[in-house]
Amino acid sequence: MYIITIIDLEPAGLLIKAYNQSSNAEYTLSPTEGQIKEAGLSRKTFISSTIPSIKDQKVIPQGPLVQTFISGTTVGAETLPDLLTTALSELCKVKPAGLDAVRWLGEWLLENNPNQPHVEEPEA
Repeated sequence: MYIITIIDLEPAGLLIKAYNQSSNAEYTLSPTEGQIKEAGLSRKTFISSTIPSIKDQKVIPQGPLVQTFISGTTVGAETLPDLLTTALSELCKVKPAGLDAVRWLGEWLLENNPNQPHVEEPEA
């Protein structure tokens, strides 16, 4: 069994160590940025496990991918930016101050969430 350690030494490159537990042998590899690019590798980190109870890490968008993710997220029949624009417009009409504004916006989003069904009780 090997223990693999990867250390990012940006901009110098990566330091990769492999330790063999049974033979106590340690192997070291230090590819440069050029070698990493030539191999077609990226600096994205993906941690995964073969153990069933450990779930794969969710990808969290960063940089320009955030805007693409948010603008592509649908909420009911509209996009998330459209819903937030409506919510913030309603917030401006009410004009609560301080933390009341945050509370009001949260309650408005909960009440107007098109992804959650609304049940109306019939009048008796």
